Amino acid sequence: MDDADDLWAALVEYIGEVAERLQDPAPAAVGATWAIDENARGLPSWMNSELAYVAGFALVEWLISRAAEVSELRMRDSEEFLFALVRKLQSRYVLDPIERPAHRRTCSVCGERAVIVSWVVDDTGEAACRVCGATYGTEAIQHGEADG
Repeated sequence: MDDADDLWAALVEYIGEVAERLQDPAPAAVGATWAIDENARGLPSWMNSELAYVAGFALVEWLISRAAEVSELRMRDSEEFLFALVRKLQSRYVLDPIERPAHRRTCSVCGERAVIVSWVVDDTGEAACRVCGATYGTEAIQHGEADG
C-alpha cells in the first residue's frame, strides 16, 4: 500500500465510524474503496486521480456539513490517528502554496493589484502586498483599505 491508500483507508474508516454513530448514511464515495475482509485498504484500482479528488472532496464535504455533531461524538483516538497521518504525509509532500491571482486586492500604498490574504481564522486575517510589502489586518481589509 502507498500513502494515498493509507490516507484513503483512514478517512473511509473514520467516516464509517462517524456515520454509524450519527446513524446517518455515509456518502457513496465510501463504497469506492479497496477492502479485504471488509477492512478498508485504500483506493480501488479503477479510480484515477481526478475521480479520487472528486470522491475525497465529497467525503470531506460530508464531514464538514456535520461538524457540530461530529465534535460531540468525542472520537479523539480515531481523530488523532487520522490527523497524525495527515500531518505525517503533509510533511512528506511539501508543496509550494498556490497563488491565485484572481483573489489579489489593490494595495493602497503602491497601487498594484498584489495584496494577498495569507491566512484567515474565525474572521481574523492578515494580508500583505507582494510588491511593496505593506501589510493589512482584518479591519483594514474589511474597510476597503486593500480593495478587491
